[in-house]
Amino acid sequence: MALKSTFIVALSSEQLQRDISRFHTENKDLRCQVDAIREAINNVDVMYNATKTEPFVKRYAILKEVIKDVQKFADPNAVQTG
Repeated sequence: MALKSTFIVALSSEQLQRDISRFHTENKDLRCQVDAIREAINNVDVMYNATKTEPFVKRYAILKEVIKDVQKFADPNAVQTG
C-alpha cells in the first residue's frame, strides 16, 4: 500500500481545471469524428439501397467511391476538411 501513496500527485485547482477543459475539448473533437463516421456509414447504406437496380459495374464504381469516404474518416492521419 505504501507504493500506491507515493505515486499520487496533488494537482492544484488550476491544473485540474486545465485538464478538465482539455478533456472536454478532446471529447468534443472525438464526438465530431464519430458523427462524421456515422454519417458516412449511413450514406453507404443509402447508396447501397439506391443502387440495387443499377448494373453491377456501375453499382460497384458508385459503392467503391462511397466506401472511400468512410475510409477517409476512419483514417486518423487523414486531413479532415469541413
